[in-house]
Amino acid sequence: MTQEPADDVELDRAEGDLGVPAPEAGGDLLAALVPAIGDALAAEDHAAARELVKGRGDADLAHLIQALPAAERRMLVPVLRHEFAPEVLAELDDEVRQQVIDTLGPTDTAAAVADLDSDDAVHVLEDLDDDERERLLAALPGHDRLLIEENLACP
Repeated sequence: MTQEPADDVELDRAEGDLGVPAPEAGGDLLAALVPAIGDALAAEDHAAARELVKGRGDADLAHLIQALPAAERRMLVPVLRHEFAPEVLAELDDEVRQQVIDTLGPTDTAAAVADLDSDDAVHVLEDLDDDERERLLAALPGHDRLLIEENLACP
């Protein structure tokens, strides 16, 4: 049994307004969105890129970010910077998460980590190198930092 995307209304709107090809029944939504986002980014149409990802859940957005080529990922993350849900960081694979963190920079990454629950914050920070982790921890508010440091210290 094929499950329809939860946000099929958003996809229908995007199809009409932005020319995103409709995935065939049971098709891969990423196969339709990745080239459309790439085209929007290449045309520097940031509004269209934002519209294409609007309403996607955290896991779906993480999968989409991971499916993009690295160069397009580096262009998309700043476009989404202000709409970027912190929980997306926790959903990303380690390598892609590192690229997104590098693109966001320490201030925006620390703000995102501060908005995560402590388990997700630890998940995001635990694989970073010591210097980068310390830089991000230093940018966190005191209470958040202490809580996360305590959780990082637990095996």
